[in-house]
Amino acid sequence: VKVVFKPSDLVEIGSETVSMKLVTNGDKDQVIGFLIEEYAPHGTTGAAEIRHEGEEVGTILEGEITL
Repeated sequence: VKVVFKPSDLVEIGSETVSMKLVTNGDKDQVIGFLIEEYAPHGTTGAAEIRHEGEEVGTILEGEITL
């Protein structure tokens, strides 16, 4: 089981204004997802709501965000 990830292990799935790096061990049966997200000033994920079955938790290291 992989527990330490290097930046080169992360999978970028974001856009121009939001970097979303997926932390994954490549296991197709993985039941939890972890993203490292970085938003440009005034960045957004878009007008449409992102919906999924699951729960989210986050930590803001710098700045502020509107959910």
